[in-house]
Amino acid sequence: MDTVFEYIKWRGDLSFDEAPFNEVDALIFSRLSYLDFRGFASESFDEARPFSMFGKFAEENGITYLIDKDKDLVSCASASRRFGNAAVCGFRNEFDEELQMQFSAVSFILDINGKKTVCVSYRGTDSTFVGWKEDFNMSLMDTIPSQELAEEYLKDVTDNYIYPVIITGHSKGGNLAVYAGSHMNEDRLDQLISVYNFDGPGFTQKNLSYHGYSRILDRINTFVPQSSVIGMLLKKLEEPVIIHSDERGIYQHDIYSWEIDVTEIKREDKHTFSGRVVNDAFEMWLEGLDMEERDVFFGTIYDLMKDTDNSTLKDFSEQKIRNSFSVLRSFTKLNDDRRRKVLEVMTKFLRMVAENIKGNINN
Repeated sequence: MDTVFEYIKWRGDLSFDEAPFNEVDALIFSRLSYLDFRGFASESFDEARPFSMFGKFAEENGITYLIDKDKDLVSCASASRRFGNAAVCGFRNEFDEELQMQFSAVSFILDINGKKTVCVSYRGTDSTFVGWKEDFNMSLMDTIPSQELAEEYLKDVTDNYIYPVIITGHSKGGNLAVYAGSHMNEDRLDQLISVYNFDGPGFTQKNLSYHGYSRILDRINTFVPQSSVIGMLLKKLEEPVIIHSDERGIYQHDIYSWEIDVTEIKREDKHTFSGRVVNDAFEMWLEGLDMEERDVFFGTIYDLMKDTDNSTLKDFSEQKIRNSFSVLRSFTKLNDDRRRKVLEVMTKFLRMVAENIKGNINN
C-alpha cells in the first residue's frame, strides 16, 4: 500500500511550480501542524524559516513527537525539495485547561505557479484529555474557543499577506479550517483557493445555517475513511469524499493508514457496514439527548479520566488496566443521580446501535 511516505519519495523532487498542489500535499501539511515548532518558527509573520532546517533543529533541541511516524515524516518531507522549501511562520500554540481549549496553527509559504501562496494548517486534537473534551464540547456549544482562535488566526494571516490562501486541517483541525474559512471577511474571500477537511467533525445547526459556510461551499474538500467515526460526528453541508484506510474502526482516523493513489487519496464507493451502523446510531443518539444529558455524560467521562492523575491518552494507555480500574472505582463513587444519568445515556446508545444493526441488515 502506498502511503504519504511513498508519495513524498515519488513527488518530492518536484516543486509546486513543476507539479500542481493537490489533496495529498494538503494532507501532509495538515499533519505537519502536529509538530512542536516552538523556538523554530516565530509567532509572527515577519520572518520565516525553511522547513528543511526543522529536522536538525528538532534533534538538537530534543523535540518530541506525538507519534513516531511524525518523526519519520519530518525526516522524509524536510529532505525533499517539494516540502523542504516551504517557509514556516506564524506558529501559535495555546492551551487552557479552565477554558477546555487546545489550539495550535502554523503557516507555510509556498511558491505555486510562480506566486507566493500561504498554506494555513490547523492542528487537530492532541492526546490531552482537554483536547478531547473540547471535541465533546462541539455538541454542546455553537462556538468553542478554538474556533474563535482559528478565525482570529486566519484574519492575522490575511492582514499580513495578500497571497492566495489554502486552509487545511485533520480531525478537529479540519473543523477549524472550515470554520475559519466560512468566517473570512467578504473583502478577503478572493484570496481563498480551497479548504481541506480531513476527517474532521461537523457543526451545530447554527453554524450550518451561517451564510459564510454556504458561501465557500464549492471550495471545501472533505474526506472521511470508509469506517469514519470522528469525521461523521455532527453535520456538514458538503458531501464528504469516502477514502480508503488500511486500518479498522477508530484507527482509520490515522492519516498514515490512508492509501495514496498517485496524487489522490484512494476512493471507496461507500461506508462499511460497521461504519454505517455506528454513525447512524451515534447521530440518532446525540440528537435524542438534551443539552443537560450531553453535559452530564461528557463531563463525567472527562472527570473520570482526570481522576486517574493522567493528562494524556498516551499516559492513560501505558497503564491501561490499572487506569481502567481507577475509572470504574471513581464511577462507583459518583452520587446516585449522576451515576444513574450516565447509565441511562449509555443504555440509549446501545439501544440505538442494536436498532441500526437491524435496520442496516434489512436494507
